[in-house]
Amino acid sequence: VIDSGVNRVTIYTLMMLYGTEFKNPKYRASYGIKGKFRILKSNGGEYEGAKIFDYEEVCIETKDMPFEDYLDIRTLALVIESIYNDAPFEPFFLYAKTLGISRSEFVFSILDNIHRAPKKIIDIFNDFKRETKEELWNTAEEMIEYYQKDENYKKLLSGEAGSNLIYKYKSLNLATAMLEWINFLSVILEDMVSDKDKSKFEFSSKEVQSRKEEISMLKEFSHKRTWKLFDDSVEHNVTMESDYDFLSWLKEPNNPTPLINHRLKNPILYVFGYTKNQLRERYDRFRRYGSGVVALATIVTRINVNHWFRSVSTDPNFIKDKDNVNKKRSRTRYALSN
Repeated sequence: VIDSGVNRVTIYTLMMLYGTEFKNPKYRASYGIKGKFRILKSNGGEYEGAKIFDYEEVCIETKDMPFEDYLDIRTLALVIESIYNDAPFEPFFLYAKTLGISRSEFVFSILDNIHRAPKKIIDIFNDFKRETKEELWNTAEEMIEYYQKDENYKKLLSGEAGSNLIYKYKSLNLATAMLEWINFLSVILEDMVSDKDKSKFEFSSKEVQSRKEEISMLKEFSHKRTWKLFDDSVEHNVTMESDYDFLSWLKEPNNPTPLINHRLKNPILYVFGYTKNQLRERYDRFRRYGSGVVALATIVTRINVNHWFRSVSTDPNFIKDKDNVNKKRSRTRYALSN
């Protein structure tokens, strides 16, 4: 599906709904299907003094898929949602493609090497797996009894419990570990360049060094585009000088050519900043939702993240004087992974 060219893969946990075979005891027994319950934070409240909850039973195991596989698939879902959907790291995928590496191969390379990621990323994924276990209850009754208690009910209201974990941890990845992800993906690309078994080409030592320099420049370009991505007060521009025409290279998403083909005779200065329209949208989101962890998770569910990246130009006056952002960027999204 990823390699078909779609820019978003929405992954849903299997809900075992009434009126389907998944509530049929014989069907469940024949496939060894096991379910657990989890609360739905946004579908409840307190009415006439009574706490009312909505919840769902989800499939966490079958005779062919142990619970550990469920946790692994949830990890894959978080990688796809954080790294692939809406193309927040598109330059790295494009560069991998120039090495003969498909998008899905790059995703699985990230997943297979997640243990080598910076500590901040590893901690995010460990916490995600821990909460994925903790959100599951053996029975609906014990779950409801727990959340009937005022101190636990307050956790639901604050978002400390019952939140959409995929989006909570996606927001942590993008809001608190963007630099670490850029550095980590750069390492993955460097490995692909150096290891002839990982790329479809065998490079000479000189070519390997040249491509590592390209990746280093790509890393800096990406860092500047995403600098303080979710800071609610940053407005001033940042700059970098480069020998590569990244803007022309990024216009070839379907069939990217090697970055070396876009090397310039003279270095150019890139300016990274927010247009007036971007600043308006950012102000509106932060005013509406806030800037804490729970608020950022909400914002991430409602935006295409790369539309919040700084606009890039070689004209120092472009970002200051013009507003070339497509107005469609402000669309709100409601289809969520779970």
